[in-house]
Amino acid sequence: MILLAAHGSPDPRAQALAQGLRKGLERRLGEEVLLGFIEHQSPTLLESAGAGHLKADLPLALEAARVRYPKARFLLARPLGTHPALVALWAERLRRRGATPQDGAVLVLRGGTDPGANAEGAALARLIEEKTGVPTVPAYAAKARPTPREALLRLATLRPRRVFLLPHLFFRGVVEERLRGRAG
Repeated sequence: MILLAAHGSPDPRAQALAQGLRKGLERRLGEEVLLGFIEHQSPTLLESAGAGHLKADLPLALEAARVRYPKARFLLARPLGTHPALVALWAERLRRRGATPQDGAVLVLRGGTDPGANAEGAALARLIEEKTGVPTVPAYAAKARPTPREALLRLATLRPRRVFLLPHLFFRGVVEERLRGRAG
């Protein structure tokens, strides 16, 4: 059995996408996949038997789940972060859109108060640039810098032919709407 940890959102579109991802993983892996949310909706991770935010909440929820279900074996997988599959996915998407080194890209990440997580987002942008040759600048939709506007201004100094926005947000919801409001 696999437990998929999702942040959660008050937006029903995000909830539907999380459920769709759970079902798709279950079909693809041939394993039962449970879904638990950190906030905004049920079931919580503990109700689904585990987890929370990666550095603090997940380990605490995991320990609580171990106490509550002593016969179960729990393993905490590492986050996707800079996984080569993510780099390859973004490279393929840029290639399909005809991006070249004369273009530029802004990788828009959620952003947060954890400098390590934000640095990992910047590392992902760098890896995408290395794989594609397309100058790629990280931007953060919330609580971190550079903002998407600041990233676009940085990229403009290179005078790219075209700019591709890469929204590295897994689910639609509040952060995406806030970002659209700022960009529109």
